[in-house]
Amino acid sequence: MNKPKVFVGSSSEQLKLAQKIEVWLDETGCKPVLWTGIFEPGDYTAERLIAQAHDCDGAIMIFGEDDKTWFREEHLNSPRDNVLYELGLFTGAAKDNALKRVIFLRVGDSKVASDLKGLVYVPVDRDDPIRPKIREEIHKFAERLKVDARPIDPSLFKITGKRELFLAGTNLIQGSANRVTLAAKTPVPLMGPRPYDRVGPSFEYEKQQYERYWAVAERAARGELDFTLIASIPSIIEDMQNCDNAEFHRHIDQNLQRLFSLASGKASKLHVYWHEGLCPPAFLIADGIALIWWKGGNGDSIWIAHNSNELAEALSSSRPGSYTKLRYEEVSDRIKKSLRTHAA
Repeated sequence: MNKPKVFVGSSSEQLKLAQKIEVWLDETGCKPVLWTGIFEPGDYTAERLIAQAHDCDGAIMIFGEDDKTWFREEHLNSPRDNVLYELGLFTGAAKDNALKRVIFLRVGDSKVASDLKGLVYVPVDRDDPIRPKIREEIHKFAERLKVDARPIDPSLFKITGKRELFLAGTNLIQGSANRVTLAAKTPVPLMGPRPYDRVGPSFEYEKQQYERYWAVAERAARGELDFTLIASIPSIIEDMQNCDNAEFHRHIDQNLQRLFSLASGKASKLHVYWHEGLCPPAFLIADGIALIWWKGGNGDSIWIAHNSNELAEALSSSRPGSYTKLRYEEVSDRIKKSLRTHAA
């Protein structure tokens, strides 16, 4: 079973307790992600935190008596602002599962906003924060996460709408620990969520998967797992020609630049291949689970999901002669040339 990843956020003043929580999580088989270990020189703090919020299965925040604040003519002990910000990010990413996936530890009389009292919190004695009761609560939280983080039990054959297919794929991506391979004519990490013309709000299930894929790309860039992306240049060009929207075109170019940048690092395990056909075989591999899909005659998404290392290995290791590696400039120039020709 994949290890659930749990983010641990705190102020510097509460770091000793955060490090102890890191040990307790490791005891349960979870993979702790301490806030001190996620930033590297040159990183944008908010961008890295957002990626972690969508990559982790849960979060534990420590509300310490870190700052003195004045509230309604009363002096209060309040948690550090960055911890409140992180709590908002992780509860937002967890959506309807926030009550199960996010908890916070309240040290002493640290101020708690009324809007947060629906979340689970653990009271901590300021004079004895590292006590067996706290360890026990952390273990209970970790066990709940381990149940929720188990991969889906895929059936062999399904016919559904696009939304259900996206949700199944997102579930697999979220649970991946070692390998993700995506082959699609116009993959979500490049194209972004629909509608492409930006008229109306994005499809939430596509937006969620888009964010998950970029969290995986960030992990691959750090060498934490293998991520292989296979896309069709003719299909991407075709969609860009059909949607003559400057913002959409800029968005794809920005994603291309970001993708190639992440793939260029020395430790990176991110690989990008290009397919010359209009429709490469569409599949997603997440560790040992394979998801293969196509569109039926009535527009429904038909897909097969199978928990088979043999099938996953066969798909992820296949490199037809038409799959090639290109530089960003080659891909970008070809797209721009095709769009100019189409416009003329």
